[in-house]
Amino acid sequence: RWCKVHGHKLRVWGKSRKYPAAKFRVVDMLAEFLAGKSDWFIHMDADIYVDAGAGIPNVRGGMYATVASVALGRPTNAGPCKGDRDFRRWFKTHYKKKVRNWKYRNTGVWMCDRTAASQLLEVIKEPFITGYQEQHQLNAWFREAEEAGMTLSELSSTWNDMGIGVGRLFGQGTNFYHLAGANKSKRLPSLIERFKSEIR
Repeated sequence: RWCKVHGHKLRVWGKSRKYPAAKFRVVDMLAEFLAGKSDWFIHMDADIYVDAGAGIPNVRGGMYATVASVALGRPTNAGPCKGDRDFRRWFKTHYKKKVRNWKYRNTGVWMCDRTAASQLLEVIKEPFITGYQEQHQLNAWFREAEEAGMTLSELSSTWNDMGIGVGRLFGQGTNFYHLAGANKSKRLPSLIERFKSEIR
């Protein structure tokens, strides 16, 4: 409904055997985006709950993704989140060097213009290495593309709110709520009950 309100095209993708994890299909998604005429690409995981009354993101150009610790609602002085710490070990194992000056992004929601999509595709190459599904690898590609000149900006957590237990209600700041983590099927009924007066 949100896509319809704003005139966005919606494409739902399935799995592909050519990738080690389903979400590596972002490679195909970006290629299809560049083959079309749209100006912006928005990627969302299947566990994103959308406020149909939300506006559109305030973006200017380049790539936008939410810093994982911010999406989780962690205090700014809390230090790196579990995914960030795991990514640093993963990166050192596969790239044989340490990560420095990098803000680890959650890739449940991210968006880019045509220039950034092209710049990202330029650095994507096999092997596709899993780690938090595709998230570690995509962070490595984001990092490489940014070093090559891609503009990477922080996406507000209102567009990727993973704050389990501290997430804001729809209508009070959150546009996309990300039902991330374990036990989703058990947590879903309480989430629906909590948001049913807000979901349009």
